[in-house]
Amino acid sequence: MQYPRELSLAVTVSAEIPMTDLGDVAAIGSALTRAMRRKEMAPAGPLIQHTAVTIDGTRNFVMRQTRAEEPREVPGYVTSAAHALAHCVLARFEGDASELGIVYSAIAVYAYEHEIDLTGEFHLVFVEQVDLEVTVDVFASTAETHA
Repeated sequence: MQYPRELSLAVTVSAEIPMTDLGDVAAIGSALTRAMRRKEMAPAGPLIQHTAVTIDGTRNFVMRQTRAEEPREVPGYVTSAAHALAHCVLARFEGDASELGIVYSAIAVYAYEHEIDLTGEFHLVFVEQVDLEVTVDVFASTAETHA
């Protein structure tokens, strides 16, 4: 576990994932990549999943960075300019994708022990995947991230 860490994202293209489709993140990510390529926006870096837990419920997004310097419209998707998230807690997970949920508990315990206020917002950067084995960097936003 590392704190504080920063997640810097270049121009991103994202799609919201309905709660009923969470098992299809890879397929949604592939469709997003194809849509970007159709608009001549070359994907850069790994797939990123963004989860935000709020009082109104949980929202999930899948996003890709692009090599484009300026945001361009991709029909059916949201394009955002570059941004950075500072003061995040970073945890690396290596293992079976079905066990990825344990990292949230580990971050919660770490935050409690170090008196860090979490916001409920996570960015999962899928560094590598071979079959069901994944390497994922999980960035958890803190109150300082949004200060």
